[in-house]
Amino acid sequence: RVGVRLEKKRMRPGQLGDPMRELREAIIHLDGSEQNVKNLSLDIAPDIQQIGDDVTRFTLECVSELPVKTPVYALLIALIKSNSEEFGLEFSEKFLSRVGEALEHDLMRLDEDKDARTRVKLLVRFIVCASVTNLVSQASAVDVLTRFAEKCVAMSKTKACNNQLNPKAWQPRADFLATVVLSALPWSNGSFAKGTDEVVQGMYKEFARTMEEYMGARDPTFDKCARVLLAKTDSSKEEEENKNNSHEPDALEELWGRVNEADKRGLKGGAGAGIVGV
Repeated sequence: RVGVRLEKKRMRPGQLGDPMRELREAIIHLDGSEQNVKNLSLDIAPDIQQIGDDVTRFTLECVSELPVKTPVYALLIALIKSNSEEFGLEFSEKFLSRVGEALEHDLMRLDEDKDARTRVKLLVRFIVCASVTNLVSQASAVDVLTRFAEKCVAMSKTKACNNQLNPKAWQPRADFLATVVLSALPWSNGSFAKGTDEVVQGMYKEFARTMEEYMGARDPTFDKCARVLLAKTDSSKEEEENKNNSHEPDALEELWGRVNEADKRGLKGGAGAGIVGV
């Protein structure tokens, strides 16, 4: 267990004392076992009022740098919230506020910062995972996804006439936001579309309608690098293949199609199958 119940020594700005270094290492190397996550949360919870800012900073770093562990950190924060009776709720609210601030900050830097695009994807994924561990409500998570979809629709309507030379200049950015949302959905374990909460199901249907509206407003974009490479055939067959390619869905359409198919069948996303509710 981590010995976090130690007073912080006086340190220079940016310097970590031994207790905080130990805490940071424990969070970074946290594996996916439910018992280890529970033990760490029990160690942290009694002192969360004093070390909450450090826990928030370290965990957000891990969410951005160790994406394979996103469900683990969503569970950790949820367990700290439930194990700290006095300050758990306050800590979790501050933590989620920091997530929202980081998301808004990175959304404004998409054009000039490639790392910001990666962080946006991971933060939205974290929000979806957090709804599975009951850190946030499913309604709140679906609301975030819907606001992304609404942004895509708004971009398709307001920017279409602003660039006469390239009327679809808005599409790459909007496609990125749509991809962020659709790639995060499997981490919900299918709970939005097939859960027991009728309110959430209604919100999810509205999200789906909004996303469908955006898909109808965009033009398919075909990336040859994203397709399976086939052996070259004679010219007549190649021409026939090119004609057929024009009817193939592009990457975003294919992703949207898979989401719809999973919703219809009630399939659960395998990537998030191990997330434990609190």
